[in-house]
Amino acid sequence: MIQFQSVTFAYEGEPRSVLKGATFAVAPGEHVVLSGPNGCGKTTLLKHLNALLIPTTGEISIDGLNTRDRRHAPEIRRRVGMVFQNPDRQIVGMTVEEDVAFGPGNLGLPAADIRRRVDAALAAVDLDALRQRSPQALSGGEKRLLAIAGVLAMEPRYLALDEPTAYLDPVGRRRVLDVLDRLQREGIAIVHVTHDLDALLNADRLLSLDGGVIRHDGPPRAILKEPGAWSGLGLETPPVARLLERLRQDGVDLPADVLTVEEAARALQGLLAGRDAGGRTEGGPP
Repeated sequence: MIQFQSVTFAYEGEPRSVLKGATFAVAPGEHVVLSGPNGCGKTTLLKHLNALLIPTTGEISIDGLNTRDRRHAPEIRRRVGMVFQNPDRQIVGMTVEEDVAFGPGNLGLPAADIRRRVDAALAAVDLDALRQRSPQALSGGEKRLLAIAGVLAMEPRYLALDEPTAYLDPVGRRRVLDVLDRLQREGIAIVHVTHDLDALLNADRLLSLDGGVIRHDGPPRAILKEPGAWSGLGLETPPVARLLERLRQDGVDLPADVLTVEEAARALQGLLAGRDAGGRTEGGPP
């Protein structure tokens, strides 16, 4: 389990704290998203998960290992794999296969074990067919998946990602989200920064930050229904949400938790079908 207890953090030389009293826990296999306006502390919080940053005050433990003890850093970083927003900063191999093998190779593992880990990681992100390709020849979405594969080869229990779908086209975004869903089903906890509505709605929990303070911690749909939630998360209210709110104001009976185009279509179809059935009942067969 990842545990944050009253964590405050300020960068050296900066008078203002970026994190202020953050307290929460992430259980194994849980999917947690971090969201909030720019500059609220999301990336800073994420970097605390594998001891890249150490709290100014407060405590963080990963499966009982305190991040303040530098002797624990290698094991913490093995358990919590970090995927940064720019995958090029994590790619070091001349081929996809070499890149994924880099981490396990540094552990001094036997060649057969390294091969097993590389094969499993590439299969997990559907890049096995590209193992001999240069990473620089990959698409943006494939580079994100390669960065995830490199972390998976270390066999982590937790995966921390910073905006894993940013700047991707719809196909690349869907591939990354599908991989994260699959990894969670296999028992890996996912913690990631995102402003992607699909990713938010698919998570078990949403932690919203504002000015370094955790304002919300709960089911995403419950939080997004609150007044001002979209702007508080640094999100623009989706057009479909604005349309549905106008329809509700005009007296159309729509559920408050309808947030996507697909859900809106199903809700409206159900509403129209109900009205048609009611009309036929009152007026008899057409």
